[in-house]
Amino acid sequence: MQELSNPPVRNTRHSIEFLIGQHSLFLAGLGQSFFYLHQFKPYLPVWIAGPFLQIPWAVVFVLFFHDRPLFSTKSIRWCWLYAAYWCALLTLMAEVVWILGYMPPPTTDHRLAADVFVQVLMNLCWLSFIPMIRDYKSNSQLWK
Repeated sequence: MQELSNPPVRNTRHSIEFLIGQHSLFLAGLGQSFFYLHQFKPYLPVWIAGPFLQIPWAVVFVLFFHDRPLFSTKSIRWCWLYAAYWCALLTLMAEVVWILGYMPPPTTDHRLAADVFVQVLMNLCWLSFIPMIRDYKSNSQLWK
């Protein structure tokens, strides 16, 4: 009997989408860590920012790693949604900082290309919504 906690995997494309969606939160957390570390460099140590900004990925990873669900199916899906929203909110705040020009000026240690790479990493969090939307369309009763 198939567990109901994880989104159903119908084919290889669905499982790849789910893996990309889940681990895009990890890459987005790395991008956010680098971005916010550069913003608050003297005040925010690496050992605090790195793990703190990986919490959305860790929540989703722990929820879907187990064979047996830790919580109800509805709770798992809502935790997944909140983790993705948290990541998206941090990315939007970083984009606002970028657009308003509050980025520190580029130096020899920190180049503009690094900012663009970090921005690309942060925007990977939007990929986490793809399997979520597909799961909502196919199992909307599990989200209510």
